[in-house]
Formats: sequence, structure tokens, C-alpha cells
Amino acid sequence: MTAAGAKQPTPQQATSPPPSNDLGLRFFIGVKTAPRRDWQRFFAEPQAPERYGEAAAKKYRDEKRQKQEDISSRMPISAFVQEAVVINGAGSEELRVQCHPESESDASVQLIEFITSSHRTSVSYLSTLPAADDVQVRWFGFDIRDVMQMIALEGMAFNSACPHAAGKVKIPAGLWYFRHFSPAPFIDPYETLVPSGLRDHVDLSALCEFLGIPVPPTLGEDPAAKAELARQLALRGQFWPVEQENM
Repeated sequence: MTAAGAKQPTPQQATSPPPSNDLGLRFFIGVKTAPRRDWQRFFAEPQAPERYGEAAAKKYRDEKRQKQEDISSRMPISAFVQEAVVINGAGSEELRVQCHPESESDASVQLIEFITSSHRTSVSYLSTLPAADDVQVRWFGFDIRDVMQMIALEGMAFNSACPHAAGKVKIPAGLWYFRHFSPAPFIDPYETLVPSGLRDHVDLSALCEFLGIPVPPTLGEDPAAKAELARQLALRGQFWPVEQENM
């Protein structure tokens, strides 16, 4: 029983968790992708509708081919991870990998090995804080769903070409698969903060400007800058309990 006249804790004081001290268990990935040397073989040849005349059909096919080329550098199968950087919640670099000029799988395989190397880095290692205080996932990054699927498929292709069982990489399904309508084990900070219906109007730069976060001019070509920007958005969004100076 509380003594008469004693100061009652406010609901926020009573329920708000302390700032998280597990920044070493939050991971932010930034990647630079590139189209495969033979990316065209993974796209179907565009077929114009039969009712189109010769000129219209050619225009249709050319436009479709151009669209394929435009997306070839960021689609799983047609693209590969050329460079990648992983930092933790405190901003310290955990991993930096780059493909050998003659390889398209080096970076992906090393990323898979890092993610699956321990319980600490596993995508299945979720936060134990309540969902009201924490997004509960450990991995973050822009377009992270595509990135995880890209590296998983690259690992599968690597295994297919590997002549020795001992050299193959283990790829847990949870690295890239989650059931429809189930929460993913990783988060894109931009997609989390901007509802899907607004993304055609509010891009990443606009979100960062609104939140007062500078966007590096080298963002498109710098995996480390992408990882750090994702970290800044997660901190500003308070995806988990953070210190006030980091908000």
C-alpha cells in the first residue's frame, strides 16, 4: 500500500523500459549490387500482344527490354552482391566483404557464413523485450528482403557448382523465407516509417530531410553509408529503447 501523500509513478515511469544495452546484437547491412555478366538469360524475351502492328510490337519489346535492364542490377538472380558492409547498433563495423573480379558469389557466401556463424548474428535471434517497446528483430537494411533472398539464391548457386560437400555453405530457410502475412525476421527502416501508400510520394531523401538526418551524396555507391543511414533511421524511430541523445 502506498503511503498517503506519496508521489505516484506516472504510467510512462511505471512501464517504460530502460534504454537497450544490446547494441552489439543489432545489425545493419548495406550492399552494392550489380547485374550479372549474363543477366539477359534470366529474363523472358518480351512478347508483344498479337494485335500490335510491326512498329508497335517493336516499340513494346524495346521498352520491356529497357525495363529489364533497369532492374537487372537489383533483382535476385539477375543481380549479385558486389560489396557489403555490416555494422552493429553502436556503429562499429562487423564485416566488410567484396567480390573478387572473377567471382559473383564471394560476398554473398561470406555474408551467409557471418549471419549463420553464431546465435548472436542469427536472423532468428529475436529481441526478448515486449513488442510495445521493441520491433523485436535484429537485422535491418534498405531493401533487406531482396538482399537476403539475393544472397540465399547466390549461396544455392554456389553450392550447385561446388564439387565438394565440405565446401558448401549452409543456408537456413529462415535467412530468406517467412510465411505470407507473417512478420519478417528483418526490417527495412524506410518501409517501416513510411506506409506503402505514401512511398510513391515520400522517398527516402524526403523522410531523412523531415527527420533531420543528412543523406550522404555517395549513398548509392557506398554500402557503409547505407548501413549507417539505416542505423540512424532506426535510432531516430526508436525501434528499441534508446538513450535520449540518440533519438
